[in-house]
Amino acid sequence: GYVRFSLHAEGVFIWSFAKEPSRNGVGKSLVSQGMLAIKVQNCKILLAVVRRDNAVSKRLHESFGFMRVDPRIFSVEVSQDEVLLARELD
Repeated sequence: GYVRFSLHAEGVFIWSFAKEPSRNGVGKSLVSQGMLAIKVQNCKILLAVVRRDNAVSKRLHESFGFMRVDPRIFSVEVSQDEVLLARELD
């Protein structure tokens, strides 16, 4: 699997990650390790664009404290098939 970060605004990063569907537990590891890695980049808010029909990814993000937010708050464009999730980092 992989995790990719891109700077969206000062202290705000958007990330994406992918893994093979058959690899159980890898997603949880990618999220936890990715969150540790991005903290050293002075990230205050982490955003994730998730497909609306991807219940597994939404549940995974929510288990790490991500919440659905209005994309207009962060000036992020998402398609009708996507939702924006956000988490503040301390």
